[in-house]
Amino acid sequence: MSTKPTPVEHVQKISQHSKACCTIPPILSEKEYKAKGTYETIDGIKTYVTGSPTATTGIFVVADIFGYYSQTLQGADILSCDSTYRVFVPDFWDNDPCPREWYPPTPDTAENLGNWFKQYGDFPAGCEKTLRFLESFKKEAPKIEKWVGLGYCWGGKVIALTSAENSPWAVSVQCHPAGVSGADAAKITVPHMLLASMDESKKDVEAFEKNLKVEKHVETWDKMIHGWMAARGDLDDPAVVKEYEKGYQTVLDFLKKNL
Repeated sequence: MSTKPTPVEHVQKISQHSKACCTIPPILSEKEYKAKGTYETIDGIKTYVTGSPTATTGIFVVADIFGYYSQTLQGADILSCDSTYRVFVPDFWDNDPCPREWYPPTPDTAENLGNWFKQYGDFPAGCEKTLRFLESFKKEAPKIEKWVGLGYCWGGKVIALTSAENSPWAVSVQCHPAGVSGADAAKITVPHMLLASMDESKKDVEAFEKNLKVEKHVETWDKMIHGWMAARGDLDDPAVVKEYEKGYQTVLDFLKKNL
C-alpha cells in the first residue's frame, strides 16, 4: 500500500527542486535597503535596472521564485557598483511571485505551491522567456556589446540551460542553483561559474565540475544555506553578510577575468 507524499515531497515532485529549495522561506530583513536602481517597463516587461547607462556589458539576472526581495536588488546594485556593468532584473512572474507564506509547504499550502510551479516553473518555458526578454533589452540598450547571464536557484538552472550551443552569454553564472546536472555542464560553451551552498548535492556539484569543459569556477559555500545570495540570505546576521559580499566579489572577479 503506497503512502501519501508529504507536502514537501509533493512540491519536490512537481518542481524538480531540492528539499532545501522547497522548504527554506525567504528572509524579510529588519534593515530597510534603499535600492539604487529604478523599475522600468521595457517592451512591456517590468524590469529593475541599475548601473551606468554608458556601460557596454549587461548582466541579465534571473531571480529566484520570490522575485524582487531586497537581498536580490542589493546584489544587482553590487554588481553594478562601477561603470562597467548595467544590470537588468526582469519580472519572470508577471507580478505574481511565489508567496512567502507558502514556505515551507504545509498540507494547506502544498497544492497552491505545486500549482504555482506548474504555471511558472517550467524550465524550457523559462529559457524561452529569457531569450525573448533579452532581445527586448538589446533593443533598449544598443550600447551593450556583451551580455552576462546570472541566475539564482530556479534562475540558475535556466542560465545553465541557456549557456549551451549558440548561447547569448559571454559568461554565465549560477548561484545556489536548482537541478544541478552534469549533463547540463557538458553542453555549456561559455566561461561558467557555479557557487553552491551547503544544501546542493556534493555529488551533483562534483559531476557538474567534472563535465564542465570551459573556463570555470566551481565553489561550495559549506556554511551557507541555499539562497544565501538572494531572498533567503539573512542580512541581519553579520556572518551571512560577510559571505554574501564575498560571493558577489567572487562573481565580479570571475567576470573581470573572463570578459
